[in-house]
Amino acid sequence: MKHPHTTRRLRIETLEARRVLSTISGVLWNDVDGNGQQHVLESGLPGRTVYFDANENGRLDDGETTTTTDEFGSYAFAGLPAGNYTVQQVLRPGWRQTSPVETRAEFVDVLAPTDGDGSVTYLFGPDGNMYVNGPGGVSRFDGTTGDFIDSFVPPISDLGGIVFGPDENLYLLSRDVLPRSFHSDCDQVCVLRFDGRTGRFIDVFAQFDPATRVDMLVFGPDGDLFLAGRQSGVLRIDGASGAFLGEFVPKGDWSSLAGVTFGPGGDLLVTTHYNLQNVAKILRFDGLTGGSLGTFIATGTNNPPFSGTSFGPDGHLYVIEREAGATKVLRYHRNRSVYRRLCPGSL
Repeated sequence: MKHPHTTRRLRIETLEARRVLSTISGVLWNDVDGNGQQHVLESGLPGRTVYFDANENGRLDDGETTTTTDEFGSYAFAGLPAGNYTVQQVLRPGWRQTSPVETRAEFVDVLAPTDGDGSVTYLFGPDGNMYVNGPGGVSRFDGTTGDFIDSFVPPISDLGGIVFGPDENLYLLSRDVLPRSFHSDCDQVCVLRFDGRTGRFIDVFAQFDPATRVDMLVFGPDGDLFLAGRQSGVLRIDGASGAFLGEFVPKGDWSSLAGVTFGPGGDLLVTTHYNLQNVAKILRFDGLTGGSLGTFIATGTNNPPFSGTSFGPDGHLYVIEREAGATKVLRYHRNRSVYRRLCPGSL
């Protein structure tokens, strides 16, 4: 019996390009002992917002991808193409991130030199621009290029620090009698309030005894106002009533303070001119308790001193450096590699 002849042919099918998608996941937990590591008695935090910080500015912006932690504090972002992602959490009032933390900084460049060596303080406003407070009043500069925009607040004698409040208005310390054009009296140390969009004077927000000797101020994440003097520690004021709440950080071994600011993680950064070893430092303190967390940046011995700090909208740390005849704004890059860990925790 003959069998029919069978021919087998090999078929080759062309496959389309295929992309393997990934998942990023982690846990938010109540870090009771503050050591940055979760143990069995530390429970997860449900209902917390976690997001991809696409522009790495340390805050949640419109259009950024978000998710919410489940009942165990777990979160996950699924279906992700290959790439680098910066995971952040939205901190609730009264909470501080314990892991990861800011650990070091790297110098980037000089953003904007200023004329002379007079007393200068500055910060970034809600509009992303930089506001510099000096003998000529408060000047506004482009926050990206450093170009001069306008004179925002006219000159006031013996000015102190400036800060934007939770209401986005500008608060400014004055240690002298106000000009008549302000139509308001203040013969003590005063916190003045200006419209944050136009620079128009609003009112005298608070007054203090001149013996307090404060010349720097910053609002904390909880809405309280923190004041500091060049020969003192850091004082805490109720952000709603203006009532004095006590000394938050006692004076250390520095010759004088040059600036105070809160980092994106909620910690307080205190800028010192020099300590007993002639080294200028930026020190880090717990933003809830005032406890010391060590040194964030330090200059070499006898290098030009720091005289102010602020975090910009790009997440960089901006530092004023002063030496004879020149004042510079230096930009430091916050070490962001630690912010790419997948398990940010809270205390």
